[in-house]
Amino acid sequence: MTLTPVADPMVDIEFARITARLEPFSEPDPEQGGEPAPVSTTPAPQETEPKQGERPAERPEPADR
Repeated sequence: MTLTPVADPMVDIEFARITARLEPFSEPDPEQGGEPAPVSTTPAPQETEPKQGERPAERPEPADR
């Protein structure tokens, strides 16, 4: 028995959305002559404690569970 894929537009939309997010991280295709993207060596910003007299950053309220 062969399974037949079901055409679901929501699956296509979700796949396109995920693929678009992953494209910057995809490996270049050597057959296409692509070169790897430059890798950033700058460290990610770290959260710091507020200085005296500063208000702490507003944090979003946790979603109801």
